[in-house]
Amino acid sequence: ANLTASGNQSDGVMLSNSSPGAIGPVTVSGINVFNGNDRIGLSVSSLGAVTLSNLTASGNGTGGSGEGVVIDNSGALTPQAVKLTGYGAFNNNHNTGLSVSSAGAISAVNLTARNNGVANGVDLDNALGTAGITLTGTNLFTGNGENGLHVNSNGPVSLTKVTADDNTLSGMYVASAA
Repeated sequence: ANLTASGNQSDGVMLSNSSPGAIGPVTVSGINVFNGNDRIGLSVSSLGAVTLSNLTASGNGTGGSGEGVVIDNSGALTPQAVKLTGYGAFNNNHNTGLSVSSAGAISAVNLTARNNGVANGVDLDNALGTAGITLTGTNLFTGNGENGLHVNSNGPVSLTKVTADDNTLSGMYVASAA
C-alpha cells in the first residue's frame, strides 16, 4: 500500500472495519510512514485479522497526547490474529509507540521503540483469549517513559533477541498465564 501520513492536525490514518457485520481483514503492505501527527500516527480498528508491514511511526502526539500505532481487533466474534512483518520503528511518540489489543495470536518481527514519552515503548495484549504472542528478529526497547516492552497474555509468550535498556520502569514486563 505504501501509506504516508505526516504532519496532520489529528490522526495520520484511521482504518476501521469494526462496524456490525464487518468480517474482512485489514492488510497494509509496502513501506508505511506515519510521523509528526497531532494524535495517533496509525489507528486500526477491526473485527477481522490485521496484517501490517514495514511501519515507521515517530513523533506522533504533537498535540499533547497520542501514540505511534494503535491496533485493536479484540472485539471480533472469534479470535483474530495480528501480524506485523518486516520491521516496526516507533520512536519519540508522546505516549506508547505501538499498542496492540487482540483476543487472537500476536506476532511481530524487528521492533524498535525508543524514547516514547509517558507510556510503554511497545504494549502487546491478548489476554482476552488464549493464543500466544511471538516476537522474533532483533528487537530494541530503550529510553521509554514506562516499560520498554509490556506483554500481557493468557497464552504462551516467545521472545527472541530483545534488548531493553534505560526505560523508566522495567525493560520488559511479561505476564503470561501459560
